[in-house]
Amino acid sequence: MRAEVSAPEVLENPQTCATLLSRLADNGWYGIEIEVRGENLNPQLIQVAQHAADAGLHPGLSVLPGTLHSQNHGIISAFETVSLDLLNGTQPRREQLKYLAAQRVVGKIIDAKSSERTNLEAALETLVLMRAKLPSQSEVVVGIAGDFGLESLTLPLREDLDFIAKTRLAGAQAKILEALDLASALTQGKTTVASAFVADVLSRAGKATSLPI
Repeated sequence: MRAEVSAPEVLENPQTCATLLSRLADNGWYGIEIEVRGENLNPQLIQVAQHAADAGLHPGLSVLPGTLHSQNHGIISAFETVSLDLLNGTQPRREQLKYLAAQRVVGKIIDAKSSERTNLEAALETLVLMRAKLPSQSEVVVGIAGDFGLESLTLPLREDLDFIAKTRLAGAQAKILEALDLASALTQGKTTVASAFVADVLSRAGKATSLPI
């Protein structure tokens, strides 16, 4: 598992951050991902990444495409995984992607908080275009932006749950399946999960024809 925290949480409370890293490592967590919402990175993030690596964790950074510029290059290179928020449809430019020195790039293309189906065709196109602009040694994987809450991932979908709980649990499961389908399409080709893409197209066509004129 990978813990996700905001940049202010780890930068403003160094002692708390050190304790968190130690506990994550002691409990066998895979890594920690630091989310930054602005476009300018704090150089102290390099130290956080190093402390995480020293603790045996895999440090990751979650940023917006606008964060990819020359002033941030050295900071970004301290992280082995970088997640890019692609929900607004912004496609990183080739000149921006040259600042990614990460071994793995996560394209956060699925919105955990949205009740709408993910447009699989559009999402796959975004990921493929981004991969084409990256160096050949870079690995591109599918990511989910936001979180479902621990309850949504651990409770079974039972009949006795109330409507809100059922909706939340079913939505979380659907988003995870979308991520798995996209990952298969990205690595093995769309034909491996053709039924999922066909179902998505039919669903969108059905909604379009049911809209009032």
